[in-house]
Amino acid sequence: MLKSSSRQLTDWPVLLCSFRPLFLVTVLLAMLGIALWLGFLGLGMPLPPVPGGPLVWHAHELLLGFGLAAVAGFVLTAVPEFTATAPFGRRVGLTFVSLWLAARLTFWLSGPLGPWPAALCNLGFALALPLLLTPRLLGDPLRRQWGFFGGLSALALVTAGFYFDVLRGVYPMRWLHAGIGVLMVLIVVAMSRISIRIVNDAIEARRDAGHEVDEDYRARPPRRNLAIFCIALFSLGEWLA
Repeated sequence: MLKSSSRQLTDWPVLLCSFRPLFLVTVLLAMLGIALWLGFLGLGMPLPPVPGGPLVWHAHELLLGFGLAAVAGFVLTAVPEFTATAPFGRRVGLTFVSLWLAARLTFWLSGPLGPWPAALCNLGFALALPLLLTPRLLGDPLRRQWGFFGGLSALALVTAGFYFDVLRGVYPMRWLHAGIGVLMVLIVVAMSRISIRIVNDAIEARRDAGHEVDEDYRARPPRRNLAIFCIALFSLGEWLA
């Protein structure tokens, strides 16, 4: 009976690709978060009593709740395609969604439960991504995926730093400011990979239509690397300040 129920769950079409369940929970969290935040600002409704207060709850759930789930959905689906490796199975997506839900529940209840359950669940989710993907990211002989490895590792570091400060009783907002910079870098890295695919597909379509196109498109690194450097430098300065 249990095996049958488990099989039905893993056969659910939402779990076909990892981005489906993870993008779905980001939408649900966004709607719930907006409702709770507007209720807090407009009606004085209480928010979950987390370490650091309402502003920390809001920023944490935007970055390490919504943002990290969206990143996970993207990389778990895109990295196998970028690295020409086998896609992850349905159980991977289900496992990450379950861990993400546990992370949300323990953080929202960190007032009565204390910070340790939230620290373990949220850091476990953040660390699971680079641990799972590192062999594929660093196994690319052309080193095209190292940006994803650095970004995912930095997100895990931000999560660890946040809870390190929480467990010491230190106001942890500096780590959430750093998380904004990390997400911006990941967006730059992801968009450079996506633009290569989209533009080259358009070039190939023109070739098929009989037009002469001399060469394929390649994203040139100098400006992209300068953007990443500037974002990282600003985030470091903000963190130190």
